Amino acid sequence: MVFKIAPSKSNSNKNTIAIAIGATVLSHFLLDVIVHRADLPLLGGDSYKIGFGLWNYVFASSLIELLIFLSGLWIYLKSTKEATFVGKYGMIIFSTFAIVMWMASLLAPTPSDFNIRGFAIFGVVFQLIVIGIVSWLDQRRI
Repeated sequence: MVFKIAPSKSNSNKNTIAIAIGATVLSHFLLDVIVHRADLPLLGGDSYKIGFGLWNYVFASSLIELLIFLSGLWIYLKSTKEATFVGKYGMIIFSTFAIVMWMASLLAPTPSDFNIRGFAIFGVVFQLIVIGIVSWLDQRRI
């Protein structure tokens, strides 16, 4: 773990940060096992591959993804307090917008003239915009 070996002025938070990052990676892998088809290698490369294939069932996988998103939003809102009007309603409004856009993407047809480079550039720019908005909203909460 990088945080365990990286130099810092205070050692007190290194263990906590390292454990949190490790737990995040492990939980992400476990969630991936649920949704992926059997294409996740256990030990890399050519090792045994696992996955339950929930992706094959769009409604069920979408419902679970929505429940995970809403659970995370609930935890975030309960563990922080609003400092301003925007802090009180901004994250809920933005999350509602994000859910509507996500549902629209599930129903949208696949473009016939698909440009992977343009799609990749759009994805990076869109993620940076979302990170900026969420960071700005987070600064309005305590």
